[in-house]
Amino acid sequence: MVLGASGTTAGTGAVDIARLGGLWRVTRPWHPGLRPHLRSYVGYWEAVPTPYEARLVPTGCATLLISLAEPFTQLRRLGMRDEGSGSIGSLVVGLEDRPAICTHPGGQEAIRVEFTPLGAYRLFGMPMSELTNLAVEIRDVLGPGAGELVERMAATRDWAARFDLLDAALLDRLGLGPDPTAEVDQAWQLLSGSAGAIPIARIAAEVGWSQGYLIRRFTQQIGLTPKASARVLRFRRAVTLLGRGTASLTEISTACGFYDQAHLNREFRAIAGTTPGRMVAARRVEGAVALTRSANSSKTASAGPVASRLVRPMAGRMARGTVRPAGPRGAGWRAPRPRATAAVLAGSTRRPELIGSGPRAPLRPGGLSPRASLRQGALGPRSPLRQGGPGPRAPSAKVDTPRPGPTTPAYDETVRSSDSSTRRVHSPYRASRGLTSNHSPTR
Repeated sequence: MVLGASGTTAGTGAVDIARLGGLWRVTRPWHPGLRPHLRSYVGYWEAVPTPYEARLVPTGCATLLISLAEPFTQLRRLGMRDEGSGSIGSLVVGLEDRPAICTHPGGQEAIRVEFTPLGAYRLFGMPMSELTNLAVEIRDVLGPGAGELVERMAATRDWAARFDLLDAALLDRLGLGPDPTAEVDQAWQLLSGSAGAIPIARIAAEVGWSQGYLIRRFTQQIGLTPKASARVLRFRRAVTLLGRGTASLTEISTACGFYDQAHLNREFRAIAGTTPGRMVAARRVEGAVALTRSANSSKTASAGPVASRLVRPMAGRMARGTVRPAGPRGAGWRAPRPRATAAVLAGSTRRPELIGSGPRAPLRPGGLSPRASLRQGALGPRSPLRQGGPGPRAPSAKVDTPRPGPTTPAYDETVRSSDSSTRRVHSPYRASRGLTSNHSPTR
């Protein structure tokens, strides 16, 4: 089927063919003129043609894909309002900071080349900001000659000859492309060398530009802002450490500059649309992560288990009364009592009047709120002073108990008001003994 097996020399060296999973991969040493601008250069074809759907994750590089067989059915960027690319063959992808879903009918055969951002700027000869998060047909970027090149490469079955044709075309384009600004080149080297850990203000001070001017020029030639580029670089370093399997998520979070493991998980969801654990466990295809479900169901499936893990603890806290149930909070809204909340969620019908279904809980007869009703049941009826509204605390009954005599009654009724004045109630015993209010005999 394929010529140019391992050991065949052409151009810059031997072509090596090896099987990796369900793919046959073809590589050879990079041309010296291309080496400074490349990050990956590999050909591949499927061992067994099988329809697949894969998630493309940001790599921090621009990609050139030469399709030599069946085109993609669709390529759709997640988080963007577009209907997808439709059927697309050879394409150019700018720098990305969010995932994409690609669908292929099977039988793929292609060459995939990844360029540094500034290498792509020279190769494509256009502002890289115009390609950010986009997948564009190759003819729209490299001109009509690119289509003819793809046809010639597809017509030959020798992988060495295919690499020779592509190398020559890329060297011609690089010789005619614009040179990047030295300050942008220095800024990118500082940022990529630290894996996104160096502050943007420090980079601006190093290159001698203001931060605003650096952001404008950097975005034009790189395709992402310095901050977005730093996020992608930290993500790529975390992916590399995850692939080694020698460090925990907490150690990776610290090494890559994330605040904590929760920050690491949020960044993975935002940039790759998945979690670190799922990304490690997923089957890899060339430059992507294979999905087992369709694009629509994959988003639901990725969110479903997480949502269930979040809902169950929340329901438990609501049952324990530590979280108020959501609902309208207009004027007069009162939070339900914890005990009543637990009873209602548990299906109990005890004290149902404590929980309201609207902005305000229902009132008991007499205009009392649920909290006042509980207080009334515990402390007895309110005094006349407080039935109509707030006011001074009602007098409380207290007992004055003198030392009993041989025939002394058990107690003597005395009523004390809140201002400490005492009103004596008639007692036959006190009248016969001549006792005064201070419990001493009358002299």
